Amino acid sequence: MPLSQVDTLTDAQVEEMLADEAKLTEFTKRLPFVQDYQLREQSVKALQQEVDSLEARLQADSELDSIRRERDAKLAEFEQKNAQKQAKDSEFTPAVLCEKLGAKARDVDGECEEIVSQFLAGEMNGKDFAKAYKEKRIHFHTLSAKKESILINM
Repeated sequence: MPLSQVDTLTDAQVEEMLADEAKLTEFTKRLPFVQDYQLREQSVKALQQEVDSLEARLQADSELDSIRRERDAKLAEFEQKNAQKQAKDSEFTPAVLCEKLGAKARDVDGECEEIVSQFLAGEMNGKDFAKAYKEKRIHFHTLSAKKESILINM
């Protein structure tokens, strides 16, 4: 019943409506501006739910972006460490190891020659010569044996 219909009600009907909470509520709900208000309130609630949903998706997208950035950083770190590992691995190929062992054996052989030169020049006694020369020759032959072992297994 619209507000204009209140004028058509008798005083007894108005007092009856005022005394009965349910009738008053029903009358109030049928008022056009109350119905309009309720429609707007429902519309606002629906929009708020959409906003909340979009905010939740945005939060999820932000978390996803954060996870992606973390993944990209870890991937870059992995690639860098993998490149370092491959560089180190290339230092230990059989060919490189043979070359390094050969170079070290040549150096030790040169040290042996230096010990012989010192002995012949009288800078070293026989006992010290024998000990130093023997240690260097053992080292030389150990290096040479390792090099040969790698060459055989290649």
